[in-house]
Amino acid sequence: MAERTVVDEQRSILLPDDADVVALAAAMNPAMSSWVALRRRLELRTGQRVLVLGATGNAGRLAVQVARHLGATAVVAVGRDRRRLASLGAVGATATVAVDADPYTVAEQLAEGARDVDVVLTTCGASRPSGRWSRW
Repeated sequence: MAERTVVDEQRSILLPDDADVVALAAAMNPAMSSWVALRRRLELRTGQRVLVLGATGNAGRLAVQVARHLGATAVVAVGRDRRRLASLGAVGATATVAVDADPYTVAEQLAEGARDVDVVLTTCGASRPSGRWSRW
């Protein structure tokens, strides 16, 4: 909460003068959580396919973009908000799966959407289906 601090220059970037620093600060945490999960924890490789659970939230939308930026050839976006789900193609989703609130229907739809994916990534608000996934 300081106006100035010491930072390693290699761990920083210069922002344009017209950058919206509030928007950037708000986006950094969910974007970095996806990046860390895909790059450090799972070591996503170029050409892999990713399924993003909870893709219609802010963290999920960023996860779709991060996965594509890191070289995923396909990103299946899964979410409940059909309007936001429809907009995810513009940021890199190659397929979408809309789910309903009923847990049994959701599990069936997720199993259908998860075929031929290498990585399943959950974002804030998404719950892990019990025992269905082997690639966490």
